[in-house]
Amino acid sequence: MPIARGVGTVYVNMVRNTPLTLVFFFFAFGYPQLLPSPGFTVLAIWALGIYTATYVAEVVRAGVNTVPVGQAEAARAIGLTFGQVMSLIVLPQAVRSVVPPMMSVLIALLKNTTVAAGFSVLELGAVRAYLSERGRTPSSSCSGLP
Repeated sequence: MPIARGVGTVYVNMVRNTPLTLVFFFFAFGYPQLLPSPGFTVLAIWALGIYTATYVAEVVRAGVNTVPVGQAEAARAIGLTFGQVMSLIVLPQAVRSVVPPMMSVLIALLKNTTVAAGFSVLELGAVRAYLSERGRTPSSSCSGLP
């Protein structure tokens, strides 16, 4: 689908070439001017999600491209549909090459939460300290116990 490929290419190239601070700046100051703001924490999650999704898309694309074309052609030759080719042949082979770079992307996501701290959002690395100051452990606060 050329239109979907074009939209995806523009989105990935545009967001990946935009500094994360600028994405946060838009969500902190621009978005609330356009629509009602759901809160800075939600906006920070959206900013991190939109920014990190481009890197995840590139990792998955690169992983799918590591599978030889002959594998998909052989699967099509025996009568498998496109969905079957992807789910039974291509993606299982691509997972092996996707896991290591995906871990790097997830580590970068964790590090990027510190940018949210500049916009008054609690960074992920400080959650334990934040809860321990109030006499709670993360497990007790998640379970709803006082």
